[in-house]
Amino acid sequence: MTKSNDINSAKLPETLDNNLEDHLNNYPTPEWRKFGEHQWRDSDLSKHLRQAMIDIGDGIELCVEAGGNPNNPPLLMIMGLGSQMIFWPDNFIKRFIDAGFFCDSF
Repeated sequence: MTKSNDINSAKLPETLDNNLEDHLNNYPTPEWRKFGEHQWRDSDLSKHLRQAMIDIGDGIELCVEAGGNPNNPPLLMIMGLGSQMIFWPDNFIKRFIDAGFFCDSF
């Protein structure tokens, strides 16, 4: 018979187990974990990228998209002239990923 307060026999509620599994599955590959705990999901803009909202402090969140192998050299893509990341053509980013870069844009 098990005591109700026996910590060794305690099991997380099923919903917590599922949430933990979902959280771990938010990374495209295990290498992405080195960027911290972010909720990566499929991009709204590109089938080649993943997207996350990154808290940069003072209540400001930055939408970041990344794609490719994180072990490859990074390529930070900053859209200028008052434009947003949505103006990068998808096939343009894909060419850099195919050339062996890890592309980040915001």
